Amino acid sequence: MDAKWPFLAITVGLLIGVGVLIVSMDRDTVMRNWKTRRCEIPVMFASVFFKPDDDPRTSFDFGKANFEFCMKSYVDRFMENITAPTSALFGKQANITANVMDMLQSVRAIAANMFAGFSVYLAQFYRRFNASVFEISKIIQFLRMAMRRISGVAMSFIYMGISLFNGMLNTIQFIIRVVLIICGIMAAIMIILFFILFPVIPLILATLGIIATTVFSLTGLISPTIASEANAMKGPFCFAEWTQISVLENGQQRQKPIAEIQIGDQLSDGSYITAVIVMDGLDVPLYQIGSVHVSGSHLVKGTDKQWKSVTEDARAVISPRLSRVVYCFNTTTNVITIDGLQFRDWEEIANDDIHGQTIWNYMVSSILHRDRAFGYWKDNLKNYVNVALLGPDVPVKTLSGYIPIHAIKIGDFILDRRGNEQEVRGIIRGEVEYDATRTIGSAWKTELYEYVNSLWLKGVATVYPGVDKTEGYSLITEEGIIIIKESDKELCVRDFTEIGYQHLYKTYPYVEARLRMKE
Repeated sequence: MDAKWPFLAITVGLLIGVGVLIVSMDRDTVMRNWKTRRCEIPVMFASVFFKPDDDPRTSFDFGKANFEFCMKSYVDRFMENITAPTSALFGKQANITANVMDMLQSVRAIAANMFAGFSVYLAQFYRRFNASVFEISKIIQFLRMAMRRISGVAMSFIYMGISLFNGMLNTIQFIIRVVLIICGIMAAIMIILFFILFPVIPLILATLGIIATTVFSLTGLISPTIASEANAMKGPFCFAEWTQISVLENGQQRQKPIAEIQIGDQLSDGSYITAVIVMDGLDVPLYQIGSVHVSGSHLVKGTDKQWKSVTEDARAVISPRLSRVVYCFNTTTNVITIDGLQFRDWEEIANDDIHGQTIWNYMVSSILHRDRAFGYWKDNLKNYVNVALLGPDVPVKTLSGYIPIHAIKIGDFILDRRGNEQEVRGIIRGEVEYDATRTIGSAWKTELYEYVNSLWLKGVATVYPGVDKTEGYSLITEEGIIIIKESDKELCVRDFTEIGYQHLYKTYPYVEARLRMKE
């Protein structure tokens, strides 16, 4: 008996493999002819892959129900083929027929018991198989998260090195100033005491010449290039205020100033604007690619068809111009096309990239909980992709009281959870899909990170998902924190960036790697 089990396992494996092959090659045909093909052996063993989207059961329950239906059909058909000639031959012999029927019923009972035992075994197999796949996926996810953390640590070391280098440059500049002051004092003394120091003036002049030469040489070595590149990577990813965007209006294409782009506008590539981000741009270094002036950290599709930061693109040159404000968008395709160049939108990772969104949630939670273990915030990894927005009349705490979020402007100051003022760096207007049959008022919120018991945890949204659309607001601050009032109580929530303006650059390596992996 033991020798038959390997053969049985191989047979079942081959059946499942053939079923999977049918799923990948002929799924649509099988689904259209489900009633006639549901009990084909390969389809029966792989029926978990044929569950219709509108079926409320799980894939396993659907596959199990179909397997039981087909096995019952086979048993019934088998019994009909066996009993038909027997009944015709012994139809007139009632007693003998009764005995035969009892025997056949016993056979059916045995077959049913065998089927029940096999179903139990198959259920255990599916359960263990699913558990194994889940554990493997967790291991892979943790490995990828570890790689992202390693990348983040590497970037931190890079910026730490840049900071140390800047410190060295500042020290050198300080020494140079001191030396120049000393040289000036010596020159003044030499002028005042010219007749007394006349014999040693050539020696003094030679010494001053050597010092001046050394100072100017050191000055020539001090270059702001590294610092400017670091600042460019730390800034937001936005476009200059004079940028022109190509839009479609009534089927016609026209150029529109970026400041006039609104939610719902259709871009020339067919995508629609779902959010508009406006930020302070005076400290944002710009680069130029073609006619487009854009921040260095923005992702652009290079000539090699790979997504990369603008600073890494060979076509980019440093722009001498600064923009008073800068703009960015969210679109339905996560792409912004300007003058034939493709840039990523603010969200960058697509909503349907569930795995990418999960890792993003992990990265955000790990940044917000540097001193807390994974078990405290593991529930934050659920794949919720709605943007962080608040209703237009949500009160935001400032030093002078609460102000509706729609009335706050760039440059205003709001309070963080410690009561300190922080400057508003950006304003966001975004689109939210909701159910208009359920009243939400004008002080709703989506699912935001809320500060509860010293943890940043995903809170409950007060706007209900649906097909209708409304507009909400959010802010961008240095710390990434907003204090709002909800039902007479204060809530501390994260802003649109979730991690704060000053930590945005920590996410750049992961986003770039994820996009290259997906495309």
